[in-house]
Amino acid sequence: MLHYTVSAAHLTRHLFHVSLSFYNEKDAPMTVVLPNWTIGSYMIRDYAQNIVQVYAICDNLSHPLQQIRKNAWKTPPIKGLWKIEYDVYAFDSSVRAAFLDQNRAFFDSAALLMFVENHEDEPCEISFRLPERWQTIVPLPEKDGVYRAENYRALLDAPMLSGCLKHLFFEVADIPHHIWIDGDAPYLDENRLIEDVAKICQQHIQMFAHAPFERYDFLLRVTENGYGGLEHLSSSSLLAPRSSLPSLRREVNRNDYIVLLGLFSHEYFHAWNVKTLRPKEFLNYDLQHENYTEQLWAFEGITAYYDDLALVRCGVITPQEYLSLLSKTITTVRSQAGLQVQSLAQASFNAWTKAYHPNENSENTTVSYYKKGSLLALCCDATLRAGRGKFASLDEVMKHFYHQAIQGKNGITMDDWRSLFDHHFDDWVYQACDLPLEASLQQLGIDVQTKPNPIAFGARLKDQDLGKKVMSVQHHSHAEAAGINAQDIIVAINHRSVSRWEEIWQEIQAGDTVVIHYFRDAQLFETSFVAQEGTSCQYLLKPQKSSAWLAGK
Repeated sequence: MLHYTVSAAHLTRHLFHVSLSFYNEKDAPMTVVLPNWTIGSYMIRDYAQNIVQVYAICDNLSHPLQQIRKNAWKTPPIKGLWKIEYDVYAFDSSVRAAFLDQNRAFFDSAALLMFVENHEDEPCEISFRLPERWQTIVPLPEKDGVYRAENYRALLDAPMLSGCLKHLFFEVADIPHHIWIDGDAPYLDENRLIEDVAKICQQHIQMFAHAPFERYDFLLRVTENGYGGLEHLSSSSLLAPRSSLPSLRREVNRNDYIVLLGLFSHEYFHAWNVKTLRPKEFLNYDLQHENYTEQLWAFEGITAYYDDLALVRCGVITPQEYLSLLSKTITTVRSQAGLQVQSLAQASFNAWTKAYHPNENSENTTVSYYKKGSLLALCCDATLRAGRGKFASLDEVMKHFYHQAIQGKNGITMDDWRSLFDHHFDDWVYQACDLPLEASLQQLGIDVQTKPNPIAFGARLKDQDLGKKVMSVQHHSHAEAAGINAQDIIVAINHRSVSRWEEIWQEIQAGDTVVIHYFRDAQLFETSFVAQEGTSCQYLLKPQKSSAWLAGK
């Protein structure tokens, strides 16, 4: 049995103190390790950089630890009851790390809790010493303030949130669901949020006809402008701006609220797709090194396909609202040069170095396995619904894989996906190419129209006091033709202030000469280009009289 005690060592210094106790039955050294990444977020995060100090005690005597890797320490070969004591700096507000201040505590377990090498299968207990006024939520069985996990992997699936929390409750399919909200949420329309989230949960459970949990907890932290989510087997960590919450006193921005509901939907769907269904490469995670797979397009992309689709199927958004979301995804994917450079298999495999480490050239060389993966899921669904596959729909495929998993046959391979579809599948996954979206949408009962995008500069800009800083330049764009680079600061367009940038661009027509003044390395330069009609377009989607696909039939 391993026992953890987590304390708020110093709130204003953002320090957790962790005590890990275990018994060494042999006169042999033991190694304690902090993970380098967290499951569900595919980037090496080097959590050990936040350890302030670490020391060890065995049978009340202090002993030196030998650091053998950046995240691992070895004890002397002494039999007895060991306590590994360490402090962790916690001031990362994301859902993948640890945070502590005077008002709240949160951590993803991988960011805070060491494991004992070769003892990961032993049962674990965890208890807390936090301010008495705080309520602490950990999605694990609890008795007398002690939470128990079957093993370290189960502990990793148990994030912790503590503070002055608002609690919302509902049941779906006789399963209790809890929403725990930390942060200021004035005049929250609790009934509306409960009603909409409950419909989403009902939709997902209905699709699979079974749930892999007996209770589910949403741990929602509300901030001014934060956003993110991370899935766990029976819970999810969510971060959202307070402006996206439904209010009793103001009209919430509809688009912001839909994004929030999509976040709930996405992380909840992961309880089936990622936490229960997994790529074969993820059956046994190595938490110290990268775990490569070509299948993130399926496990993140298919989840991204169903997160918004579930919203329309359960009635919390209209068909046209859903199609507007879908059209934005299509426009985004097809407007990026990376579509012709990186395949979905490559995007999945290289997530560790590219997806989570973007630079100013990323949009020209990469695709999103979330966004393009969701469009591939749509094409696969259309293919099956047209009778070209072993199943009637992608819904049936996911249900089939899930029920195989809960019966003990898990670990999906690329061949498993390939066997379900026709010969186009390999092209869609392994080639850097576009997808047959128009034909697929027509098959699903959706009419497609297009209109040209307005003439655009082709650079991502950030406002600064001096002008607009260029963050990235798109290939085959006006900005590239004019020789503009990332980090340039544009100060004038057509001899006028960039404060009128949008207004000036609305006046520009094809054939006009456009003059740009910009600073590069503190030197002023001038360039020009001749405006050309845009080659990209916007997609306008409309449902036909009846679409069984949108209805989930």
